Amino acid sequence: MKDLSALERDEPLLHNSTDTDLIEEIIFDDRTIVRQRIESEPGQRRKSERDGVCLSLDEIPVPILLIEKSTGTIFAVNTALNDRYGITPYLPEKSNLCDWLFSQLETKEHPSTFSALINLSELRYLRTPDGSMRDVRCEIKDAPDTPETHLLVYLEDSTEKRVSERNLRKSKRRLCNILDSMQHGYLSLDREGVLTFANREAQRLLGQDYSSLTGQPLQNVEAFSSLPELIAASQTAMLKQTTFDLLCVLPSGVEPSTLWRIRGFPSQDGVSLYIDDRSEIESLQQRLKTGDSFLQSTLEGTIHALSYAIALRDPYTAGHQRRVSKLVTEMAKVRGCTPEEIERYRKAALLHDIGKISLPAEILSRPGHLSPAEMSIIQTHSRTGYEMLRGIELEPIIAMVALQHHERLDGSGYPQGLVGDEISPEAQMMAVADVVEAMASHRPFRPSLGIEIALNEVINNRGTRYNSEAVEACLTVLESNGFDLEHLMKQEPHYAG
Repeated sequence: MKDLSALERDEPLLHNSTDTDLIEEIIFDDRTIVRQRIESEPGQRRKSERDGVCLSLDEIPVPILLIEKSTGTIFAVNTALNDRYGITPYLPEKSNLCDWLFSQLETKEHPSTFSALINLSELRYLRTPDGSMRDVRCEIKDAPDTPETHLLVYLEDSTEKRVSERNLRKSKRRLCNILDSMQHGYLSLDREGVLTFANREAQRLLGQDYSSLTGQPLQNVEAFSSLPELIAASQTAMLKQTTFDLLCVLPSGVEPSTLWRIRGFPSQDGVSLYIDDRSEIESLQQRLKTGDSFLQSTLEGTIHALSYAIALRDPYTAGHQRRVSKLVTEMAKVRGCTPEEIERYRKAALLHDIGKISLPAEILSRPGHLSPAEMSIIQTHSRTGYEMLRGIELEPIIAMVALQHHERLDGSGYPQGLVGDEISPEAQMMAVADVVEAMASHRPFRPSLGIEIALNEVINNRGTRYNSEAVEACLTVLESNGFDLEHLMKQEPHYAG
């Protein structure tokens, strides 16, 4: 028969009365202790006490054992012990807790005393009847109201928790291995600006090991102490969740790098910093620039040498190439070409008739009309120029312009009779500049036809023989931009190729 009067009077729940004994029940609801009186007849006291306490403890979902403090005898257990681990709550009367635990635990030493039992309570491997092992944490506390006579033993299953912890540790190790394999330095800062991780490359760059870096504020790292812009950028990244990209020059004497690129990205825990050693890259880029400058100078020298060679062989062709070069570069500007494209047009024009260096001088400079056979010989200069230029370290399009600048959109040109887009855009624009300059200039076999006739040729045949946009660009240069082709011709001998 349960009596709640003791609870109302706040009397002890467990005492030595021969008429009644009080057994506590602990229910984990806001850690409230509900106490309950269980009465029994003197002759059935022990059994009633055990049964009554078991019934009370059964309402608690956590496995609990109530033991007598003086002897270690198990007084009562709840059914949660069976629910969780398959262990019956009806243990033999006067079972000793230490003996019982020793029979259930994977441990070599018998916990013969409560102090040894408590020391052993950090981690236990409890064997269940089905043979499986569970990680169990054992916690022993004085029983409320009867701390001098009884103890409560809580068994907390931490198997899943420990599995999660082990998996988390494995994940962290994998992440660390990945970060350590990166070719750039990586640092992790918490929201207080304190370093929490540094990969191997960061340790190498900073000249400090992991233990000396982690736990330090960023400004305390020797290599960063003279970089206030980095400290300020990191703080801003944390506050405003922004990224940054800095090129930092370190003071002389700091090894092994003097120029670093540092990028910062906000993270959930703070800021992640990526450090790239730019010293060797910048040095390589500088050497590449120097080499490129030397190469461009060499190529320019090659172009001038070839131009000079054709000038010695045929001064008329040399003057023609120079004037075409100036005209076509102005046309490229009108069409909005990039500086690199304009330079490409300039070089191609200076060499587009280089193949004429192989022609007989008597044909190049002979006055009067040329025979069909002589014209056939003249037309070979396009392919000869292509063969000469493609063996030189020039842009491929320069050789292609030499080959195609006499092609026409309608297929009437030479040497291949190409049609429309089969002709490169550069060769299409070069064809317009070449025709206009050639017709406006004096040729050995005929006098100048004049600018007007030259322009009429490309105007009347635009879209059929000549590229319309190239013709429009040429007209803009000669009629609107003040380009004086006749003045250029007066400055050089009036001969053309």
